[in-house]
Amino acid sequence: MSTRIRGTALACSVAVAVGALTGCSTGTTEAGGAPASLPTVRVGVASKSAGFLPLYIGIEKGYFAEAGVSVTEPTVLSSGARLAAAMVGDSVDIGIGVAPDVFNLHAAGQPVVLLGSIYASYSVDIVAGPSINTPATADLDSKIAALSGKKIGITGPGSGTEALLSYLFKRVGRDAKTQAELVSLGADPAAAITALRSGQVDALSHVLSVGQQAEALGAGRLYISPGRGDVPELVGAVHGTAFSLKPVVDRKRPAVAAFLAGYQRSMRLLKSNPGEARAIAAKYLAGLSDEVIDKLLPVLAENTPAALAVDPKGFQAEADVVYSTGLVSGSRPALADLVDPSLLPWT
Repeated sequence: MSTRIRGTALACSVAVAVGALTGCSTGTTEAGGAPASLPTVRVGVASKSAGFLPLYIGIEKGYFAEAGVSVTEPTVLSSGARLAAAMVGDSVDIGIGVAPDVFNLHAAGQPVVLLGSIYASYSVDIVAGPSINTPATADLDSKIAALSGKKIGITGPGSGTEALLSYLFKRVGRDAKTQAELVSLGADPAAAITALRSGQVDALSHVLSVGQQAEALGAGRLYISPGRGDVPELVGAVHGTAFSLKPVVDRKRPAVAAFLAGYQRSMRLLKSNPGEARAIAAKYLAGLSDEVIDKLLPVLAENTPAALAVDPKGFQAEADVVYSTGLVSGSRPALADLVDPSLLPWT
């Protein structure tokens, strides 16, 4: 079918380098307890994804300030491409997004630095509407085959949502662009769920939380989810990433290292203290119901790594999706081409 898409900060940096990443305090505070005269990093996010919850945990808990860096309210961009443009334009120091953003910057000749792995699973799910009656107990290949000839909503062309579909179809010897109708719905979860409920599309390939929301509303069911281990090749894939550009890292190295210390501390709270993490999630994910948040938190805790260090196998698994589907063109970089060993222990 046709395709319809078209000094404390310096001390913290030393702690990061040896893997301590426990956070430091300046000892000097402003009114309200916030450290004074801290260096600032400007953070941009590709979207307000549930997978980026540790960023907001760190802000809420004051972990970044305690590590020796000021993080103002993150700038929410509407896509990875806009986040990359903001970084190249020097309005964002650190990006919180997904690995394809890193690979695209590299392909464009930008000196991108992969700072860490923040979500170790492909954070896109396939959500089935009522017209797809393949049982939940069916094997993965049967579930994929049942998507042939269907209208499937994606966020847009060239997105990670399209890439996952292309990857899955290729697994069973099919082509998503010619053997399904891909419908661009944008990144708004509510619009995607409305399209599924109305029958505009038969299924969705969409970002984390859409499946949980669809189930809570009775609009569909979580059908194929890399995050719960449904796609063995993508278990542990380095999808969520923190990244920057080399000139920024060179100019703001202690501040970047302090940011990483605060972010890793936040990741560990998410995994170790679900009660406290849930309270912050309810504020950050204010548009989601309690039922959806309760379903999401175990998924987030399971797939958020305990450390920022990038697993080489997970990096290769993510690169396989990105490059085998044509989401990114050009030469495929090695992990060593993208990391700065002085910031994190990469092995």
